[in-house]
Amino acid sequence: MLVRSTTRIILPRCTSILHSRRRRNFAPPMSTKGSQYDEAFKPDVKIVKIVNPKSLGVIIGTSHFMATPSEIAHSISGAGVEDFGVAFVEASGPQLVRTESSGDPSLLELATENAKRVGAGHAFIVVLGEGVFPVKVLSRIKNLDLVATIHCATNNPLQVVVAASDQGRGIIGIVDGKSPPKGVESVEDAAERQRTVRGLGYH
Repeated sequence: MLVRSTTRIILPRCTSILHSRRRRNFAPPMSTKGSQYDEAFKPDVKIVKIVNPKSLGVIIGTSHFMATPSEIAHSISGAGVEDFGVAFVEASGPQLVRTESSGDPSLLELATENAKRVGAGHAFIVVLGEGVFPVKVLSRIKNLDLVATIHCATNNPLQVVVAASDQGRGIIGIVDGKSPPKGVESVEDAAERQRTVRGLGYH
């Protein structure tokens, strides 16, 4: 004999509401009340020009430990580079600019001055001696456990986009060289680029 079931399946109310929202393509607005967001605060964004009159090689990054200057200096020396300056902006404790160098006071002064100008917590700036391109040491620096981010490595004119809050400063972007582009390279341009790269010792 066929018996009709009288059992009712009752879905939880939250599930029913979720399905209803999906059908209406509705998502509740995000509320910032009582959250980690500060509705009243607007960050102060500034452009900081990196001082580099001789167009030396510059590397800017973010690290997370006070050993940054010595570790970076060791990695640069290991690449056979003899002239450099490193400055690191400490983000806790005494909040000093920590430095290391190969002994060239002008490179150390340039790295230190630019670190002070940027002033972003845990930022570091490396300035290389004349004739040394960042590519010679970049992979060594990137592979250090204490390096979190590399923002740029360049000999171009450089600007750092810095946001300031009531807590401190942070790097949010880089303007490297000049833009927008003036066109797309031709066959002749590509050949010249390849000759230049080979002339610098890269293939």
